[in-house]
Amino acid sequence: MRNNIYSTIYWTHLSHEDWKIIVAATSNGLCYVGSQNMRKNFTIPFDFHGTTFQLDVWKALSEIPYGQTKSYSEIANQIQKPRAVRAVGSAIGANPILITVPCHRVIGKNGALTGYRGGMEMKTKLLKLEHNNALISGDLHYA
Repeated sequence: MRNNIYSTIYWTHLSHEDWKIIVAATSNGLCYVGSQNMRKNFTIPFDFHGTTFQLDVWKALSEIPYGQTKSYSEIANQIQKPRAVRAVGSAIGANPILITVPCHRVIGKNGALTGYRGGMEMKTKLLKLEHNNALISGDLHYA
């Protein structure tokens, strides 16, 4: 992979109802997939498959508000399985749709950042981005 600042970028908008995403590529490959940093939740339908337990966990992830986090224990309690904290972690690790089903918003009970299939650098950047945008727009609320 080479980095050429003067590459031609080819792009398009993908739309579904009120959901819009930009996909861009150079002759070397995909260089951007995202939005103009305005989307805070996703209203598109998902077509993923898993066990009933996994689907319950993924639904709970989808309910974590933008700019906020929950612990694995909080997710386990939310789905009425308070002793299944490790299983919740496994289900989160199997989440097939990163970012839109926001598993990056799950942290350790002590507030520590924990694993993320997209890598810890990406998780950290996503959380910082959401936290900063929530502060700017006034969406972040502390308990």
